[in-house]
Amino acid sequence: MSIRAASVVTHQQQSDAGTILLSLLAHSGFGLWVVLVKLLLQYLPPFRLSGLSYTIAVPITFLIARRYLTWHDFWRADLWLLSGMTMARSVFKLLALQLTLATYVQLLDLSVPFLAPIVAWALLRERMPAGTLPALAATSLGSFLVITKDPFDVQLPHGQTDALGLGFALVSSAAMATGIVYTRWLTRRKLPSAATFFQPAVALSVTYWLLSAASGESWRPFGSLALEYWLVYAVYIGISVIGGGLIQALAISRSNASLYATLLSWRLVVALIAGWLLVAERLTTWWQVGGVAIVVLAITLYSRRQALHQPLPRA
Repeated sequence: MSIRAASVVTHQQQSDAGTILLSLLAHSGFGLWVVLVKLLLQYLPPFRLSGLSYTIAVPITFLIARRYLTWHDFWRADLWLLSGMTMARSVFKLLALQLTLATYVQLLDLSVPFLAPIVAWALLRERMPAGTLPALAATSLGSFLVITKDPFDVQLPHGQTDALGLGFALVSSAAMATGIVYTRWLTRRKLPSAATFFQPAVALSVTYWLLSAASGESWRPFGSLALEYWLVYAVYIGISVIGGGLIQALAISRSNASLYATLLSWRLVVALIAGWLLVAERLTTWWQVGGVAIVVLAITLYSRRQALHQPLPRA
């Protein structure tokens, strides 16, 4: 091999490694989200925490979207409908995190890649990718093993509280899947994708401040928050609230969809590691380890297949 050819190969390997690292970083931000919120909820009121976070995010999303969004667009009914889906997803996910483990919420979040094609099949008449239902069944089995710890002695850690939290997490995942399909439909109608995340950020900020006021939350916990938790909050804002979406867009633009989708299960790995280190959530049985393996394998194989074979309109 010539020196020039070897140089080209080396450069390509470095480029591939860089795109993989960027994709893992993007997925890590979303995996960290559930754990960081779970940790902060031990010290801060939930609605005020979220209201402040999205208020900080609004001017940043505005700077990104302002070239594509006019005041006429801001009042469009279809964008407000998308905002409603986003609010439902966010509020129910926040409620779920108050009631059950962050790991459980992340597990159910990973049902979205299967739910979105089902929603697209029902609403947009798209052909469902082959293997969607079997992959959803396999992921459900794996999640069941993780959540119950022992399929022959089913006991949720917090009983009915966990059951309610899991229900909220499922509603959140369904709202997210519907929002993904609806966003794709909007962008197909020539609405710039940047315009689809500014209005939801505004709506989330307003919604959480109203919920905070209605529930009588106080600023006092913020004043007594230790420095290390302010640092956690800064990481949460930078990586999960603002950075996650931006890094995701950059990762997809610099890599192919197949690579990014195949690494989706990394979110669960990050949530498991961060949950163990930060909020003492641990896998305690081999059933749970097996369940995680099933979920990771099913999502990896299915996501790669879906990325390589995009759904076609149904005749």
